[in-house]
Amino acid sequence: MHFHDLKKFLTAGALALAMIGLVASGAHASLIIPDLPASKNASSKDEKRAQDAYGKAYEAYGNGDAERALKFAEQAFKALPNASTALIRATILQGLERNRESFEAYLIAADLSPVPDELQLIDQGLAATGASLSPAMGWVNFKTTPAGARVSLGEGSFKAPRTVGLPAGQHFFNIQSAGFVGTQGNVSVSAGRGSNLSFALAAEQRQQAVVQTAPVAPTTPTPAPDATKPAPAATAQALPAKSQALAYSMMSIGGAALIGGGVVFSGVQGKIDEAQAAPTRSEYDSLVAEAQSSQMTAFILMGVGAGALGYGIYDLMSAPEGEATAQWNATAVPIYGGGALVVSGEF
Repeated sequence: MHFHDLKKFLTAGALALAMIGLVASGAHASLIIPDLPASKNASSKDEKRAQDAYGKAYEAYGNGDAERALKFAEQAFKALPNASTALIRATILQGLERNRESFEAYLIAADLSPVPDELQLIDQGLAATGASLSPAMGWVNFKTTPAGARVSLGEGSFKAPRTVGLPAGQHFFNIQSAGFVGTQGNVSVSAGRGSNLSFALAAEQRQQAVVQTAPVAPTTPTPAPDATKPAPAATAQALPAKSQALAYSMMSIGGAALIGGGVVFSGVQGKIDEAQAAPTRSEYDSLVAEAQSSQMTAFILMGVGAGALGYGIYDLMSAPEGEATAQWNATAVPIYGGGALVVSGEF
């Protein structure tokens, strides 16, 4: 429900409210995140009750009885918490020179889906009350895709989208959401001014292991032995050569580790380029740290890969002659973010 006569009501007292807004309401230097009302399915009775209370608040405020007007405004907001009832409540609090409470009420109204006319009045109220506080405050509206990302800011945190109050100055923020790559940065806040920040978070890339199993030959029933015939003599069977199997394993593992190290190392220069283009010092430091970590990981992978490959070659070259050859195959293949070992055959 929206009460379209609110703009006319507020405009009539705009000059008086602007003068009142110059009065400071006390010192609060922390982040302001007012509690939003619980969502509810309003009944027709709730709407009727809110509309009656809203009309009485409008009438009482017009007659100069701000305290009585606030009482009815609270009733309207309780019955039907929306941008309209929050806005008249914030306006009356501002008229009573309760500027911090009014600033918080305007922040609540901003997060209750106001129409454009209401949003304009909310911004005007936030500007007047925010500039009057000590220290002076501004406000920031955070929006994220996906919605519901956790924003850490100063000593508090909240879920986007939200509109919050902040003292004038520079403020560091960090945004995280499960399954998405987080982001961080700084926002500059001016007294009596607002900012809108929107962030589209990229989905995390998940690496999946590649597993291939050797085909299993179908089995056939074994016929019962004929008691009238002598049992056949046992025949020696050649077994897979363990030394050759180990050699091939080490060579394949070494090849996969070398490929993985090369893939990781190829992304280091990209992170360095991103760091040089970073707009803030904190983003630069973070990207440089990621590049150094990736470089170290690449060196470790390539070192392990080279060692394993060398050991496999040595073991294969030093195997005794005449050993049976293992009937199996191991292949190193590159995949996104590293390498994989695909093994098949008889073991």
